[in-house]
Amino acid sequence: MQVIDNSSKLPALKNDDYEGFFYSELMKFQNSDIWNKKYTDFLRLLATNVPANDIDLLLSYLRNYRQECLKQFEKTKYYMIWSLCFNRDQNSFDKRKFIQKLDALYEGSIDQQDLYDFFIYFCLTTTIDNLINRVLTAEKSNRGNVTFQVYVNEANICFSEKERCKNDGEEENNNGSELDLENQIFNSLIFDNYHRLNLLHKTIGHFIDQGDDNIIFGEPLHMDRINPESRNEWYYIMAALIESNIVKKNLSVPAFINQMISWYPNLFDFIQSKEDLESYKRRMSKSISAERNLWKYGPKKEVSRL
Repeated sequence: MQVIDNSSKLPALKNDDYEGFFYSELMKFQNSDIWNKKYTDFLRLLATNVPANDIDLLLSYLRNYRQECLKQFEKTKYYMIWSLCFNRDQNSFDKRKFIQKLDALYEGSIDQQDLYDFFIYFCLTTTIDNLINRVLTAEKSNRGNVTFQVYVNEANICFSEKERCKNDGEEENNNGSELDLENQIFNSLIFDNYHRLNLLHKTIGHFIDQGDDNIIFGEPLHMDRINPESRNEWYYIMAALIESNIVKKNLSVPAFINQMISWYPNLFDFIQSKEDLESYKRRMSKSISAERNLWKYGPKKEVSRL
């Protein structure tokens, strides 16, 4: 199977990995100017039509907008294929089956522009569904007392006083012992359920030396890992995530640190107070930035890939 982008034919399918092909092309789309413009336009519509903190209007607007997207999608040639791959009872979309049918339709050569047309619908509706879930979750957690603000320039929406924006350097008060795998920095279109977040949590945990706790992640002891006590080594986790294209655009160091503290609190339990935590995070941020500077080269100071 191939993708045709009007300039070259790119091999895409390996070992019948139809689902892998779907996510590979999806990540390319999400890093394209096409999706960036669509998502920014969507946020502008929200900011224009829904006043800040009007949760009822936000939910109504999102649901109506999703219905309008579906009406437009029903007019496309993909709708019939998608409908055969969507289980309405379970509200699940079989991505592997979709690519299989699309591959058969195109006789082994899928037009990238046509695929991107489908991704526009897929990403918009997935984004809307995730936003609705975030609203309902925030309402439940805060007993209905929820506020929100749309940040077009930062490409983000913040709910309630507890939720951090993507570039916010402050840390939430997380005293609970149960790890809830809150997603602050990862692409929610890819990691759209607990199972995938849990797999990612374990994968990252494989590469962090957590002493006896590493048995939780099931990796052999001889595996190379970063030393979490060496603050600069966290840079390599952050760089790997960015290069894998699985985090939100323009990931900041403070946002990365907040995510790691949230997911691996056992590595930071030596910190006794909120003031000490904020101080440690500032030092950790400087160490990560300093390590990144060591990998800059050339007159443009571009960061070398791992």
